[in-house]
This record gives sequence, C-alpha cells and structure tokens, in this order.
Amino acid sequence: MKYISIPTEIEALKWDNNSFEMRAFLNYENLDTSRFFFSDSALFVKPTSSNEFIVVPLGHYVIKEMKGYYGFYPCSPGVFILKYKSIDTDVDDGEEDITG
Repeated sequence: MKYISIPTEIEALKWDNNSFEMRAFLNYENLDTSRFFFSDSALFVKPTSSNEFIVVPLGHYVIKEMKGYYGFYPCSPGVFILKYKSIDTDVDDGEEDITG
C-alpha cells in the first residue's frame, strides 16, 4: 500500500551550535529539561516515543512534536528540505529549493 503525508504545520529549528537560541526553542511553556541536554557543542533530545537520548548533529533540525506532546525529535537536512517548506516569508534556511 502507498500513503501520502497529511499536510501539517510544524515548528523546527536548525541546530547550529547556538545553545541560547535552541534553549529558548526547547523551553517553550517551561518544558521539563529531562527531555534534552547539552554537552560541549552537542545537543541530545529524547523523543516521547523513546527512553533513549538521540544526538542531534550540527546542521540537523529539531522538530517539536505535534498536538501538545512535550517532546522533540531530530531530522536530517536532506529529509527536512524534501518534506517541509517554510511558511515564514522572512526565513532563509540556506537550503536550495529542490521542489521546483
């Protein structure tokens, strides 16, 4: 069987080693910090579907989980630019638009 993704709005931020910007993004509504941590220049997040922390490499995106879940998950730049398009007119993520 084949499926198509349902269009949905997400919030995401590209990890560029700016811990202040990422902390503001991750701490929305006073999020419990047991879901993420920083170590040197590395960022680790724990999706709600996992008991394990996942490292977020530089240049990858962190996506907020939908529907009020207080978790995050990483997404590679290649997958991100194929799946998502910015709806903010003033955002330039530096990626080339390959969707045509």
